[in-house]
Amino acid sequence: MKNELYKSTMTYGLYVGIALAVVISIFHLFGVVEIPGSKSELFISIVLIFSMLFFGRKYQQTHYPNGISYGQSFRFLTLIIIFSTLIYIFFLFLYYSFIAPEAISIYLEQVEQVFNELMTTDEEQAKVLNETYRALVTPGVMAFSMGFKQIISGLFMNLIISFFIKTPLNLSR
Repeated sequence: MKNELYKSTMTYGLYVGIALAVVISIFHLFGVVEIPGSKSELFISIVLIFSMLFFGRKYQQTHYPNGISYGQSFRFLTLIIIFSTLIYIFFLFLYYSFIAPEAISIYLEQVEQVFNELMTTDEEQAKVLNETYRALVTPGVMAFSMGFKQIISGLFMNLIISFFIKTPLNLSR
């Protein structure tokens, strides 16, 4: 059964990861770059929620027709989140490296603006923070940080969605 779990989660994770990449690509075609806090994040969350509900129900109906426990559902959806995020991170790396390298500059300008607003009394410290941040942010770091955020938010969604996938077990048999 464990091999079937991994096979299902890898397959469904691939589908979800590709769906997330398609969402980013569509928004890019409309001129919206993918940075933390962009408009596309809402749609990415919606795609993730509905994908988790759809594939979780499909897995439950296929492998546990009499009911699935909360723990089994949580484990299944967690693996989907992890596998889809690996695809998502790979796509984001390509996105930040080749498709939209200007996205990092846009993000860094926003961060610089926030640093300058927060550090109004010490301009030198704000300047040092901005220079350090510019040196550290690369396409790989941006992709990894967005993927890490995706895993954390996906796990929080999973806590709720697993409840809806779980079906009450019939203990009266």
